Amino acid sequence: MAYDLTFDGVKMPVPAREGIKPGDQIIWASNSGRVANAEFVGDVIAVKKTLEITWNRLTYAQFDNIRSHLTRLGHPFITVNYTDSDGIRKSFTGYTEGASSTIVTYTTDGQIEGVVVNIVEK
Repeated sequence: MAYDLTFDGVKMPVPAREGIKPGDQIIWASNSGRVANAEFVGDVIAVKKTLEITWNRLTYAQFDNIRSHLTRLGHPFITVNYTDSDGIRKSFTGYTEGASSTIVTYTTDGQIEGVVVNIVEK
C-alpha cells in the first residue's frame, strides 16, 4: 500500500513504522465534573479525532516543512489526510496543541530524530 500523509494537500515525509496513532478526544459539557460523593457526572457533547504522528529521522528541510504547516500565524487549522491501519483514507481539519513537536536528538549528519506532532480535530 502506498503511503501518503498530507498537510493542506502538501505531501509530508513518511512517518515511522507504527508512527500514526489515531484516537478520540471526548468533549464533556461545561457543567460536567465531580459531585459531593466524588462521582463524575456529565454529558458527552462531542467526540473529536486526534492523530499523533512520529517520524524517526528527518532532514532539517523536512522538519522545517512540517513545522511551517503547524505554525502559520493567521492560519491556525490544517487539513490532514492519512491512511489508517485498515488502509482507509481519512481526513480532518484540526489544530496542533502548541505546535507540539519534540526533537529528541540532533545528529552530526544533519538529521533530526524523534519528531512527534499531535493534531486535534477542530
